[in-house]
Amino acid sequence: MSEYFFELLTEEIPAWMHDAAQTTLRTQLSEAFAGANVYVTTTPRRIIFFLSKLPLSETDREEEVKGPPRKAGEQALLGFLKKNNASMDDVLEGGDYIRIRRPITGRGTDEILQERVPRIVESLRWPKMMRWSGGEHSYIRPIHSVLSIFDEKHLPISIFGVGSGMTTVGHRTLAPGKITVTSYNVYVSKLELARVVIDATRRRHVMAERARVLANSIHGTPSLDGTIWAQWQYLTEYPGVLRAEFGSEYLALPEEVLVTVMRVHQKQLPIRGANEKLTNSFLAALDNESDPDGNAAYGNSFVTNARFADAKFFYDTDRRKKLAERLEQLTHLQFQEKLGNYLEKTKRIEAIARSICAHISANPTDTLTAAHLCKTDLVGISGRRVAGDLRSLPADQYRRLAAADSFRRRRFARRQDGYARWLVLSRNSGDRIEGSLRFTARSTRYHSNSTQP
Repeated sequence: MSEYFFELLTEEIPAWMHDAAQTTLRTQLSEAFAGANVYVTTTPRRIIFFLSKLPLSETDREEEVKGPPRKAGEQALLGFLKKNNASMDDVLEGGDYIRIRRPITGRGTDEILQERVPRIVESLRWPKMMRWSGGEHSYIRPIHSVLSIFDEKHLPISIFGVGSGMTTVGHRTLAPGKITVTSYNVYVSKLELARVVIDATRRRHVMAERARVLANSIHGTPSLDGTIWAQWQYLTEYPGVLRAEFGSEYLALPEEVLVTVMRVHQKQLPIRGANEKLTNSFLAALDNESDPDGNAAYGNSFVTNARFADAKFFYDTDRRKKLAERLEQLTHLQFQEKLGNYLEKTKRIEAIARSICAHISANPTDTLTAAHLCKTDLVGISGRRVAGDLRSLPADQYRRLAAADSFRRRRFARRQDGYARWLVLSRNSGDRIEGSLRFTARSTRYHSNSTQP
């Protein structure tokens, strides 16, 4: 059985694009080379796949070829036989059409690889594409080099005009020299020495262990966040982690703001102390063995402190103005051309909330108050900046501002269906409206009459 190994070296690919690209590539390779073992992995700069248990060639087979109608005459028959390099002995009996069966010699696997691999790699679609050089090609990032090795020999192919070879490079800063490889195993070994760990899952496990050790050094634990781990493994070729700190005065900000800034913008992992309480230390990915001079930690701290300073200003400014005082500003915020502004949308939310409360016999007072104010965070500074920049924050931002207006925080129940951001239930009712609640016929009429919020 034969083996084939491929590497595409590019500029850095965004971390969030890797998983989908791997899945697509794995599917297409499995379909194109049925029966082969397919391994696909990526690093920030490399797309890699390894095919094992490949046959040396396709199996020989016979193919039936259909020709002209028998009534077309002798000239048509002879022309058909000449075209297919066949004789009268190859003509099959029966039927209204002339048919022959001819043997087909299976192509070599190397020839098939040369045909299919460039097509599969070049057809890989990305959420965002770019052009380079003369602009004739469009791909995720400019291509530097191509590795193509079949049974320890170079198999010439071309990807977007870049010819393949048997050399690659190591880590961009730790070992940038050229490396010659002859097989996949040699490739893995040499790149490990050149500070590149090609397996994404292994990078993730190494980084998780280093994060745990760094957090333990200050008696803390890393936050459990699968999103960050999924991105960290594609941010580095060498699985390094660093610990840094931000100003402890920012711990007075809502935890949602702090965590979202670290997760979404900085790709950082918060460290939690006793009782899962947030500390002013965090972890960040480091594409290096260490940070002896502390430059990377300082840079992370500097940017994080600046973002928190902005968030603190926006949040403190918003707290000076009550939610009810912002209602009129909603008239200047367009919701949808045919559905009006956000104040009109708020009134529709109130009508739906009123009908739900009537249906379940709940006290409507607090519920209608929440519906009345649920969009006011959109016109505050932090609504436009904190909740606008950090897309996952609006509901949390509303809860915090409502709490600042002396509303009972524990009475807010999150709504996931978009009809009301928060519904407040009376303590006496004891009923909770779940996100999966089926709307009553009365509330559904608001939806069917195109006045939905």
